[in-house]
Amino acid sequence: MGSTPSGPSFTPGGMPPRWSEPLGPAPIRPPDPASYRPPRSRVPVILTTAAFALVALVVVIASLVAHRADQQPVSAPSRSAAPPRITTATDSIEFTTRTGSGRLTIVEHAWRPGRTDPGSVLEVDVRIECTSGSVGYDPFAFQAFDGAGNLFDLAAEEIRGPMLGVGVLRPGETTTGQIAF
Repeated sequence: MGSTPSGPSFTPGGMPPRWSEPLGPAPIRPPDPASYRPPRSRVPVILTTAAFALVALVVVIASLVAHRADQQPVSAPSRSAAPPRITTATDSIEFTTRTGSGRLTIVEHAWRPGRTDPGSVLEVDVRIECTSGSVGYDPFAFQAFDGAGNLFDLAAEEIRGPMLGVGVLRPGETTTGQIAF
């Protein structure tokens, strides 16, 4: 045997066979998994857009309501059925909270020119005493009304002395500090 085959040939004329297409329809081939993409759903895009629109609507409505409320004049608080009980000292008042009771005393007060705003500032030195339970205190919990019913919050930048701190008093404990309006 050499490099040339010898022996009988099974093809007529010694030619190689011709390939032909199979009979019938072409076979169905599955799609190539690398190029196959399922159709995209629009539901997530619609839900996300709706959620953003809802949040934007809520923000706009809340802003309008807050702006309208800011434009309304503030009136003096109405008197409650039972006014606070004033003690013998004219600058002292007893109070009761849901956690305890105590006495708030105005030790000293003075009007002076404001440092940051034109006009005057009311400086008030206060003493808070706990008589039962526990009494929380915070200078930012204080507010003042003038005779026309205008509300004034704490003006911390105007305080010149030691500012009233933040904390909780137990029976017999006392704290002092300054607040300003």
